[in-house]
Amino acid sequence: MGKKSRSMRDEGLQRTDNSMDLTSWPQVVAINQKNYYTDYLKRDDQFLAYRLQNEENRSRMAKAAKERDRALAMSKQNELPLPEEEADQDTTMGEVGNEEEEAVAGSKTIVVHVGSQNLRIGLASDALPKTIPMVIAHRSETNESEENGGEPKPKRLKMDDGEMMEPEKMFGPDVSDHPIRDSMRRD
Repeated sequence: MGKKSRSMRDEGLQRTDNSMDLTSWPQVVAINQKNYYTDYLKRDDQFLAYRLQNEENRSRMAKAAKERDRALAMSKQNELPLPEEEADQDTTMGEVGNEEEEAVAGSKTIVVHVGSQNLRIGLASDALPKTIPMVIAHRSETNESEENGGEPKPKRLKMDDGEMMEPEKMFGPDVSDHPIRDSMRRD
């Protein structure tokens, strides 16, 4: 200890830290210098609290849309369709405006969205259309295990002495002739 700090301690002026803030004002967090020139934490949507609030709002809206769609579907099942007016009758300007207001935008438009993973079908006003996974397949006349008399293809060869074969020769000459890259998936 130095001469000055010893004398301060003797006089009772030694500095002690009680982990109490000097002020009630919030302290500014130091800038992360690695990300200073980027958009890191400069937009609201990058903060966890903001994202959680948005996710909650989105789930609330989806739930409300599902309930609204369910209520519309139930009301359509219970109601009989109204008879349409004949085309030769005259209508006033006020009646034309009411019909347009009654028709919800997109309530009669069917949307088919073909995506790479899902096929979505629904009305344009639906918040959550029906989602069907995309599958490319064809129906086979026979099962794979029943083809060629039930023999596995490629047929595995066994050695007489029981030792392991080289992996390239394990499945016979049909597979060993082809390079490995032919059997790999090409993206």
